[in-house]
Amino acid sequence: MYLFAIRKDRYGFVYLLLLPLIFSCSYWHKPHIKYLIPEGYEGMVVIAWGQQSGAEMAKEDDFEVYKIPESGFLSTQVQPRNIAPVEEKFFSYNLKTGKRTELDVINADLVKDTITKNNQIYQLRGFSG
Repeated sequence: MYLFAIRKDRYGFVYLLLLPLIFSCSYWHKPHIKYLIPEGYEGMVVIAWGQQSGAEMAKEDDFEVYKIPESGFLSTQVQPRNIAPVEEKFFSYNLKTGKRTELDVINADLVKDTITKNNQIYQLRGFSG
């Protein structure tokens, strides 16, 4: 049981309305995500969120898993979020064996260098439409 003391002034009602909003913010689901990209794939990866005919969400432990097809375009039923994930991991996977290799992520906003090794990936954000 929660007990709150609210001052009886003109702001008391506003405080009462703000309490649920403040406490609900701490309970937002912040996902852990793994992206699986086909080994040897070169190009942009695009994920279309909230698609009725898209793939359902797959889970591994605490991680949501998004397996990108050879085309680089994944359509998923998972609804888009306006909150950043807690943790993101990127892997290349072998189409025949399923073996995974974790990729080094290059933040394109911070680094102007080019990809120099096979196991690197640029991470771009802010595209929509």
